[in-house]
Amino acid sequence: MAEERAIVARRSLWREFRLAAGMPKEKDCVPKVVPIRQSQVGSAKVFADRYTYIASLPQGAVCAEVGVKEGNFSNFILENAKPQRLHLICQSITRYKVRERFADNPIVECHEGDSSTLLKTFPDGTFDWIYLDAGHSYASVSADVRAAGPKQKPNGHLVFNDYELYSYKEGHFYGVVQAVNELCESGWQVEAFCLSPNMHCDIAVRRPD
Repeated sequence: MAEERAIVARRSLWREFRLAAGMPKEKDCVPKVVPIRQSQVGSAKVFADRYTYIASLPQGAVCAEVGVKEGNFSNFILENAKPQRLHLICQSITRYKVRERFADNPIVECHEGDSSTLLKTFPDGTFDWIYLDAGHSYASVSADVRAAGPKQKPNGHLVFNDYELYSYKEGHFYGVVQAVNELCESGWQVEAFCLSPNMHCDIAVRRPD
């Protein structure tokens, strides 16, 4: 109940700020989204949550998590996906002591800085999959997509956190849906859709072979 009141309060403050700043009403700022077609869904599977999906992936992969924070989901990946190599990419590696947390694990390699810039430093065809959970604006997600796409192996895939148009918790629009749907327009196929109790769902898309 307290969380719901806090969400309502944040949304109210955001509306007041937009009004005071002379910004357009949110209904006039709804982003245009290219719809996903049935042909782009193919044989996609639905999973109860992102944890079930990650645990279903083949073991021994070379993968990356982009946007790590404290490293809790990173730890889940290590224990359940059992990768050959896990690259952790985040601007807050030092702040959250992620490097120290995984210092004794030779599988993990930490990279601190802008995600799209760091992704470009890897050779093309490096990754089996990348989990993207960094900036959620359209500009940020699109930059990560452009950087990460060529780094996938044939049939490699990208997993996007928070595939939603609007964050009811933060009170503003995301750019994940637009960026993912545009990626599908370029030939990528939806591989999986992962449900979430609060509807902060994940979506995985596979690179064309």
